Amino acid sequence: MAQVKSQKHIGNVEYRTVVSINGHKYVEIVRWVPNSLYGKEDEFEKSPFDSKTKNGAVYDNSCFKNPEVCYTIATIDYADEPDIKSVGMRAFDLDEQDEKDFKKLIRYAYQYVVKEFNIGNYR
Repeated sequence: MAQVKSQKHIGNVEYRTVVSINGHKYVEIVRWVPNSLYGKEDEFEKSPFDSKTKNGAVYDNSCFKNPEVCYTIATIDYADEPDIKSVGMRAFDLDEQDEKDFKKLIRYAYQYVVKEFNIGNYR
């Protein structure tokens, strides 16, 4: 499992440095949203695999435990030069405040990568 090393949170948006199981480092920007499954475990049928099912879908028991969930908006991979990648159109689907916070954090994360790993240039 990946390990989160450092993080910064502004509003619903968070930057975090991640180290994957094979030691690969990258930055991800995530957005936190209310978990629509939180506390609704009783509405699902028990599965033989320590999970719940409903309408043919299988949900791990962890899906019901937290009031918020996050999803990745963008990543910054770094080798020779920081490489910012959006996950689909997620960066364009943010509300106005989350978009402002995302822009602040992507700049912060980019600066962190350039300084910490002495690669690329801040533009």
